[in-house]
Amino acid sequence: MGARSRYESIAKIVFAFTRQRTWAQAKLARRVDVQPRQLRKILLELQDAGMPLERERDRPHVYWSVPKGWLPGGVSLSGEEVAMALGLMIRLPPSGDRERLLNALAPFAKRPPADAVEHHGQQGPAADELWRLVPQAIADEQVLRMRYRSARGEAKARSVSPQRIDAEARHLIAWCHEAKALRRFHFKRVERIEVDGCDDGYVRVERRVLDGFMEQSVDGFHDASAARELAFHVTAEIAGWVAGDLPYGLHHEPADDGGLRVHGYVAGLAQVARYVVGLGAEAEAETPELRDAVAELARGALENAE
Repeated sequence: MGARSRYESIAKIVFAFTRQRTWAQAKLARRVDVQPRQLRKILLELQDAGMPLERERDRPHVYWSVPKGWLPGGVSLSGEEVAMALGLMIRLPPSGDRERLLNALAPFAKRPPADAVEHHGQQGPAADELWRLVPQAIADEQVLRMRYRSARGEAKARSVSPQRIDAEARHLIAWCHEAKALRRFHFKRVERIEVDGCDDGYVRVERRVLDGFMEQSVDGFHDASAARELAFHVTAEIAGWVAGDLPYGLHHEPADDGGLRVHGYVAGLAQVARYVVGLGAEAEAETPELRDAVAELARGALENAE
């Protein structure tokens, strides 16, 4: 046996024990393509060199084993297990420990883009598949197919090009191939998700456009209309509570009467109108479109109450 083939055999033998702790000598010989007598010689040399190999005879077989956790300074994971570990790590809130583990795993599997996922969100029936597939699809530019249930309870299939997971709203931001536009999909409503086998090409949305879409959302919702300035005023009696409970995407500043002026350049007229209606007489819409939407909601509520 030449030097090169001997080194290759040693490498194959050590690798075999990272995949399986116990081997019958005859089966290992076939696995690494080495004659049984030569294999026994190499195993004894590895044992003398410090590899914690244990030999046990159970006629007519001879078994070789390594103890659990024998790898120095680490553990052995398959490629699939590394990918699974990365998927679990990215669900955790950002921290130094999380970043250290992500960096340790990154050389062994493709790490998703830094802004693809920030931390875990609410889970749905397809949560494990979503967390496993979406970051990889963003990195590899893959189209995904999912069964998604709308707020009205209607479930339908969607082909999407995932772009980012919104940590604040806990939504998947993706290009919807049916709507031909960016859409938000709530984790809890994803019933099934898989790699799409169709011929539709992945659509990459420019970061500038994606950032604008997210900034114009209200509490994670972005309607199909264009963004516009929406503003309303709340009285001093509820100013403190409103300041700490504003929908994500809206901002506030003090008003002269001790209340607050709340505003935002957003594409979420219905969401803001519902919030204002919920505040009752303590809130007043200022911008015309918001005022009209609030009045329509109030009229509807009165008609239903009659």
